[in-house]
Amino acid sequence: VFHARWHRWVMRKLPANTVMVKVKDIQWLAGLLEGEGSFTHYKRGQPCLQVAMTDRWVIDRVAHILDTRTRGPYRAKTSFYPDHVLWKTSLAGSAAAGWMMTLYILLSPRRQERIRQLLKQWREIPARPNMVWAQIHRRAKNSH
Repeated sequence: VFHARWHRWVMRKLPANTVMVKVKDIQWLAGLLEGEGSFTHYKRGQPCLQVAMTDRWVIDRVAHILDTRTRGPYRAKTSFYPDHVLWKTSLAGSAAAGWMMTLYILLSPRRQERIRQLLKQWREIPARPNMVWAQIHRRAKNSH
């Protein structure tokens, strides 16, 4: 009974456009990012996770899970496959930091170390409290 009440209370507090991500999607995303993803920093030390590949379906699925968008097509910058096109998706800032913390336990020690470095740098950035609320407001406004 308590769990059901708590669940209803939590669901009422979430924004209307909130998507609940399934555990199997988190596990799938961790596996993909382990092999194909990039954990780096963006402007002003903001953490960023990104993935690019020629298979648009995969990038569309990643973008859906991360609640971001697919970008492309881009021409591949390699001489091995000059006629291939790439599709990309990325996420930066506090949303990327949240995903890094979520995926952390599912990733290899090398990826975990990289995430620790990125989050340490991010935490050392002087706080800008209005930035997070501006991102939330922008997302909510764009979803309607």
